[in-house]
Order: sequence, then C-alpha cells, then structure tokens
Amino acid sequence: MMTDHTMVNQMSTSNTDEPIPNKYYGQNPGVYTPPVNCHYTQLPTTGVSPEIMKISIGKNGKIFKAITRQASVNYIWYNKDSHIVEIWGPEKNLPDATKRVFDRIQKIITKVANGVIDLNKETTRIVNKENSMDTS
Repeated sequence: MMTDHTMVNQMSTSNTDEPIPNKYYGQNPGVYTPPVNCHYTQLPTTGVSPEIMKISIGKNGKIFKAITRQASVNYIWYNKDSHIVEIWGPEKNLPDATKRVFDRIQKIITKVANGVIDLNKETTRIVNKENSMDTS
C-alpha cells in the first residue's frame, strides 16, 4: 500500500516552466529517456504489486501518457527497481500529475479488492496485447 504521496524531491536545472514535447511518444516507448531542464518529483509505490502497477500504467503506457497530457507535464516513468513513479515537468503542474497517478493506482487497488478487476486476467490481457504489438 502506498504511504506518502506528497514528495518534494524537485530538481530545477533551468527557469523553463513550460512543458516541452517529449521524444518519448512514438519513438522509444518503454525506454527510459527523461527530459532535461525541468522539475522532478516522485511518488513511492512500495507495497503496490507489479500487477497493479501494470494495470495502472496501461497497455504500452497508455494511461501514463494520457495523464502526462492531461496534467501538462513532460514525462512520467515507473521505476520498477526502486518502486517509484517519476514525474518530470513544470513545477506548477507536478502536484496535479502526482494526484492523478496516485488516484489511478488507488482506483485499480479498489477495483481489485472489490472483485471488479480480476488481476490475473487483466495482466495477462495487457501482456498479450503488448506482445502482439511488439515489432522487434
């Protein structure tokens, strides 16, 4: 279960506070390519299962990409080794993006707990769709 969703681990390397279109979309999905010259925050996900995170992120990152656009940030990445969601973008937009990611994860946890989502079926479905789209 997530414990603290208020992080203040921001790195400002410039005065740029506008979202910069990220090369991530459509070019290197699944490859860690964080932007430069923008603020950063993180959301710990310790205790959240890999299956919950996979559903929360969406097939090929679809949900995280949507949140990135909706919150006007540059980049959202789940670091599965350290169990954190990294969010990069204008400082003023980071709280909204963090709340959206947190709410999404909580929504999936609740649906699984209430039996609305079958964790095994859903993760298998996502993995199968991702594998069918793999062009490598």
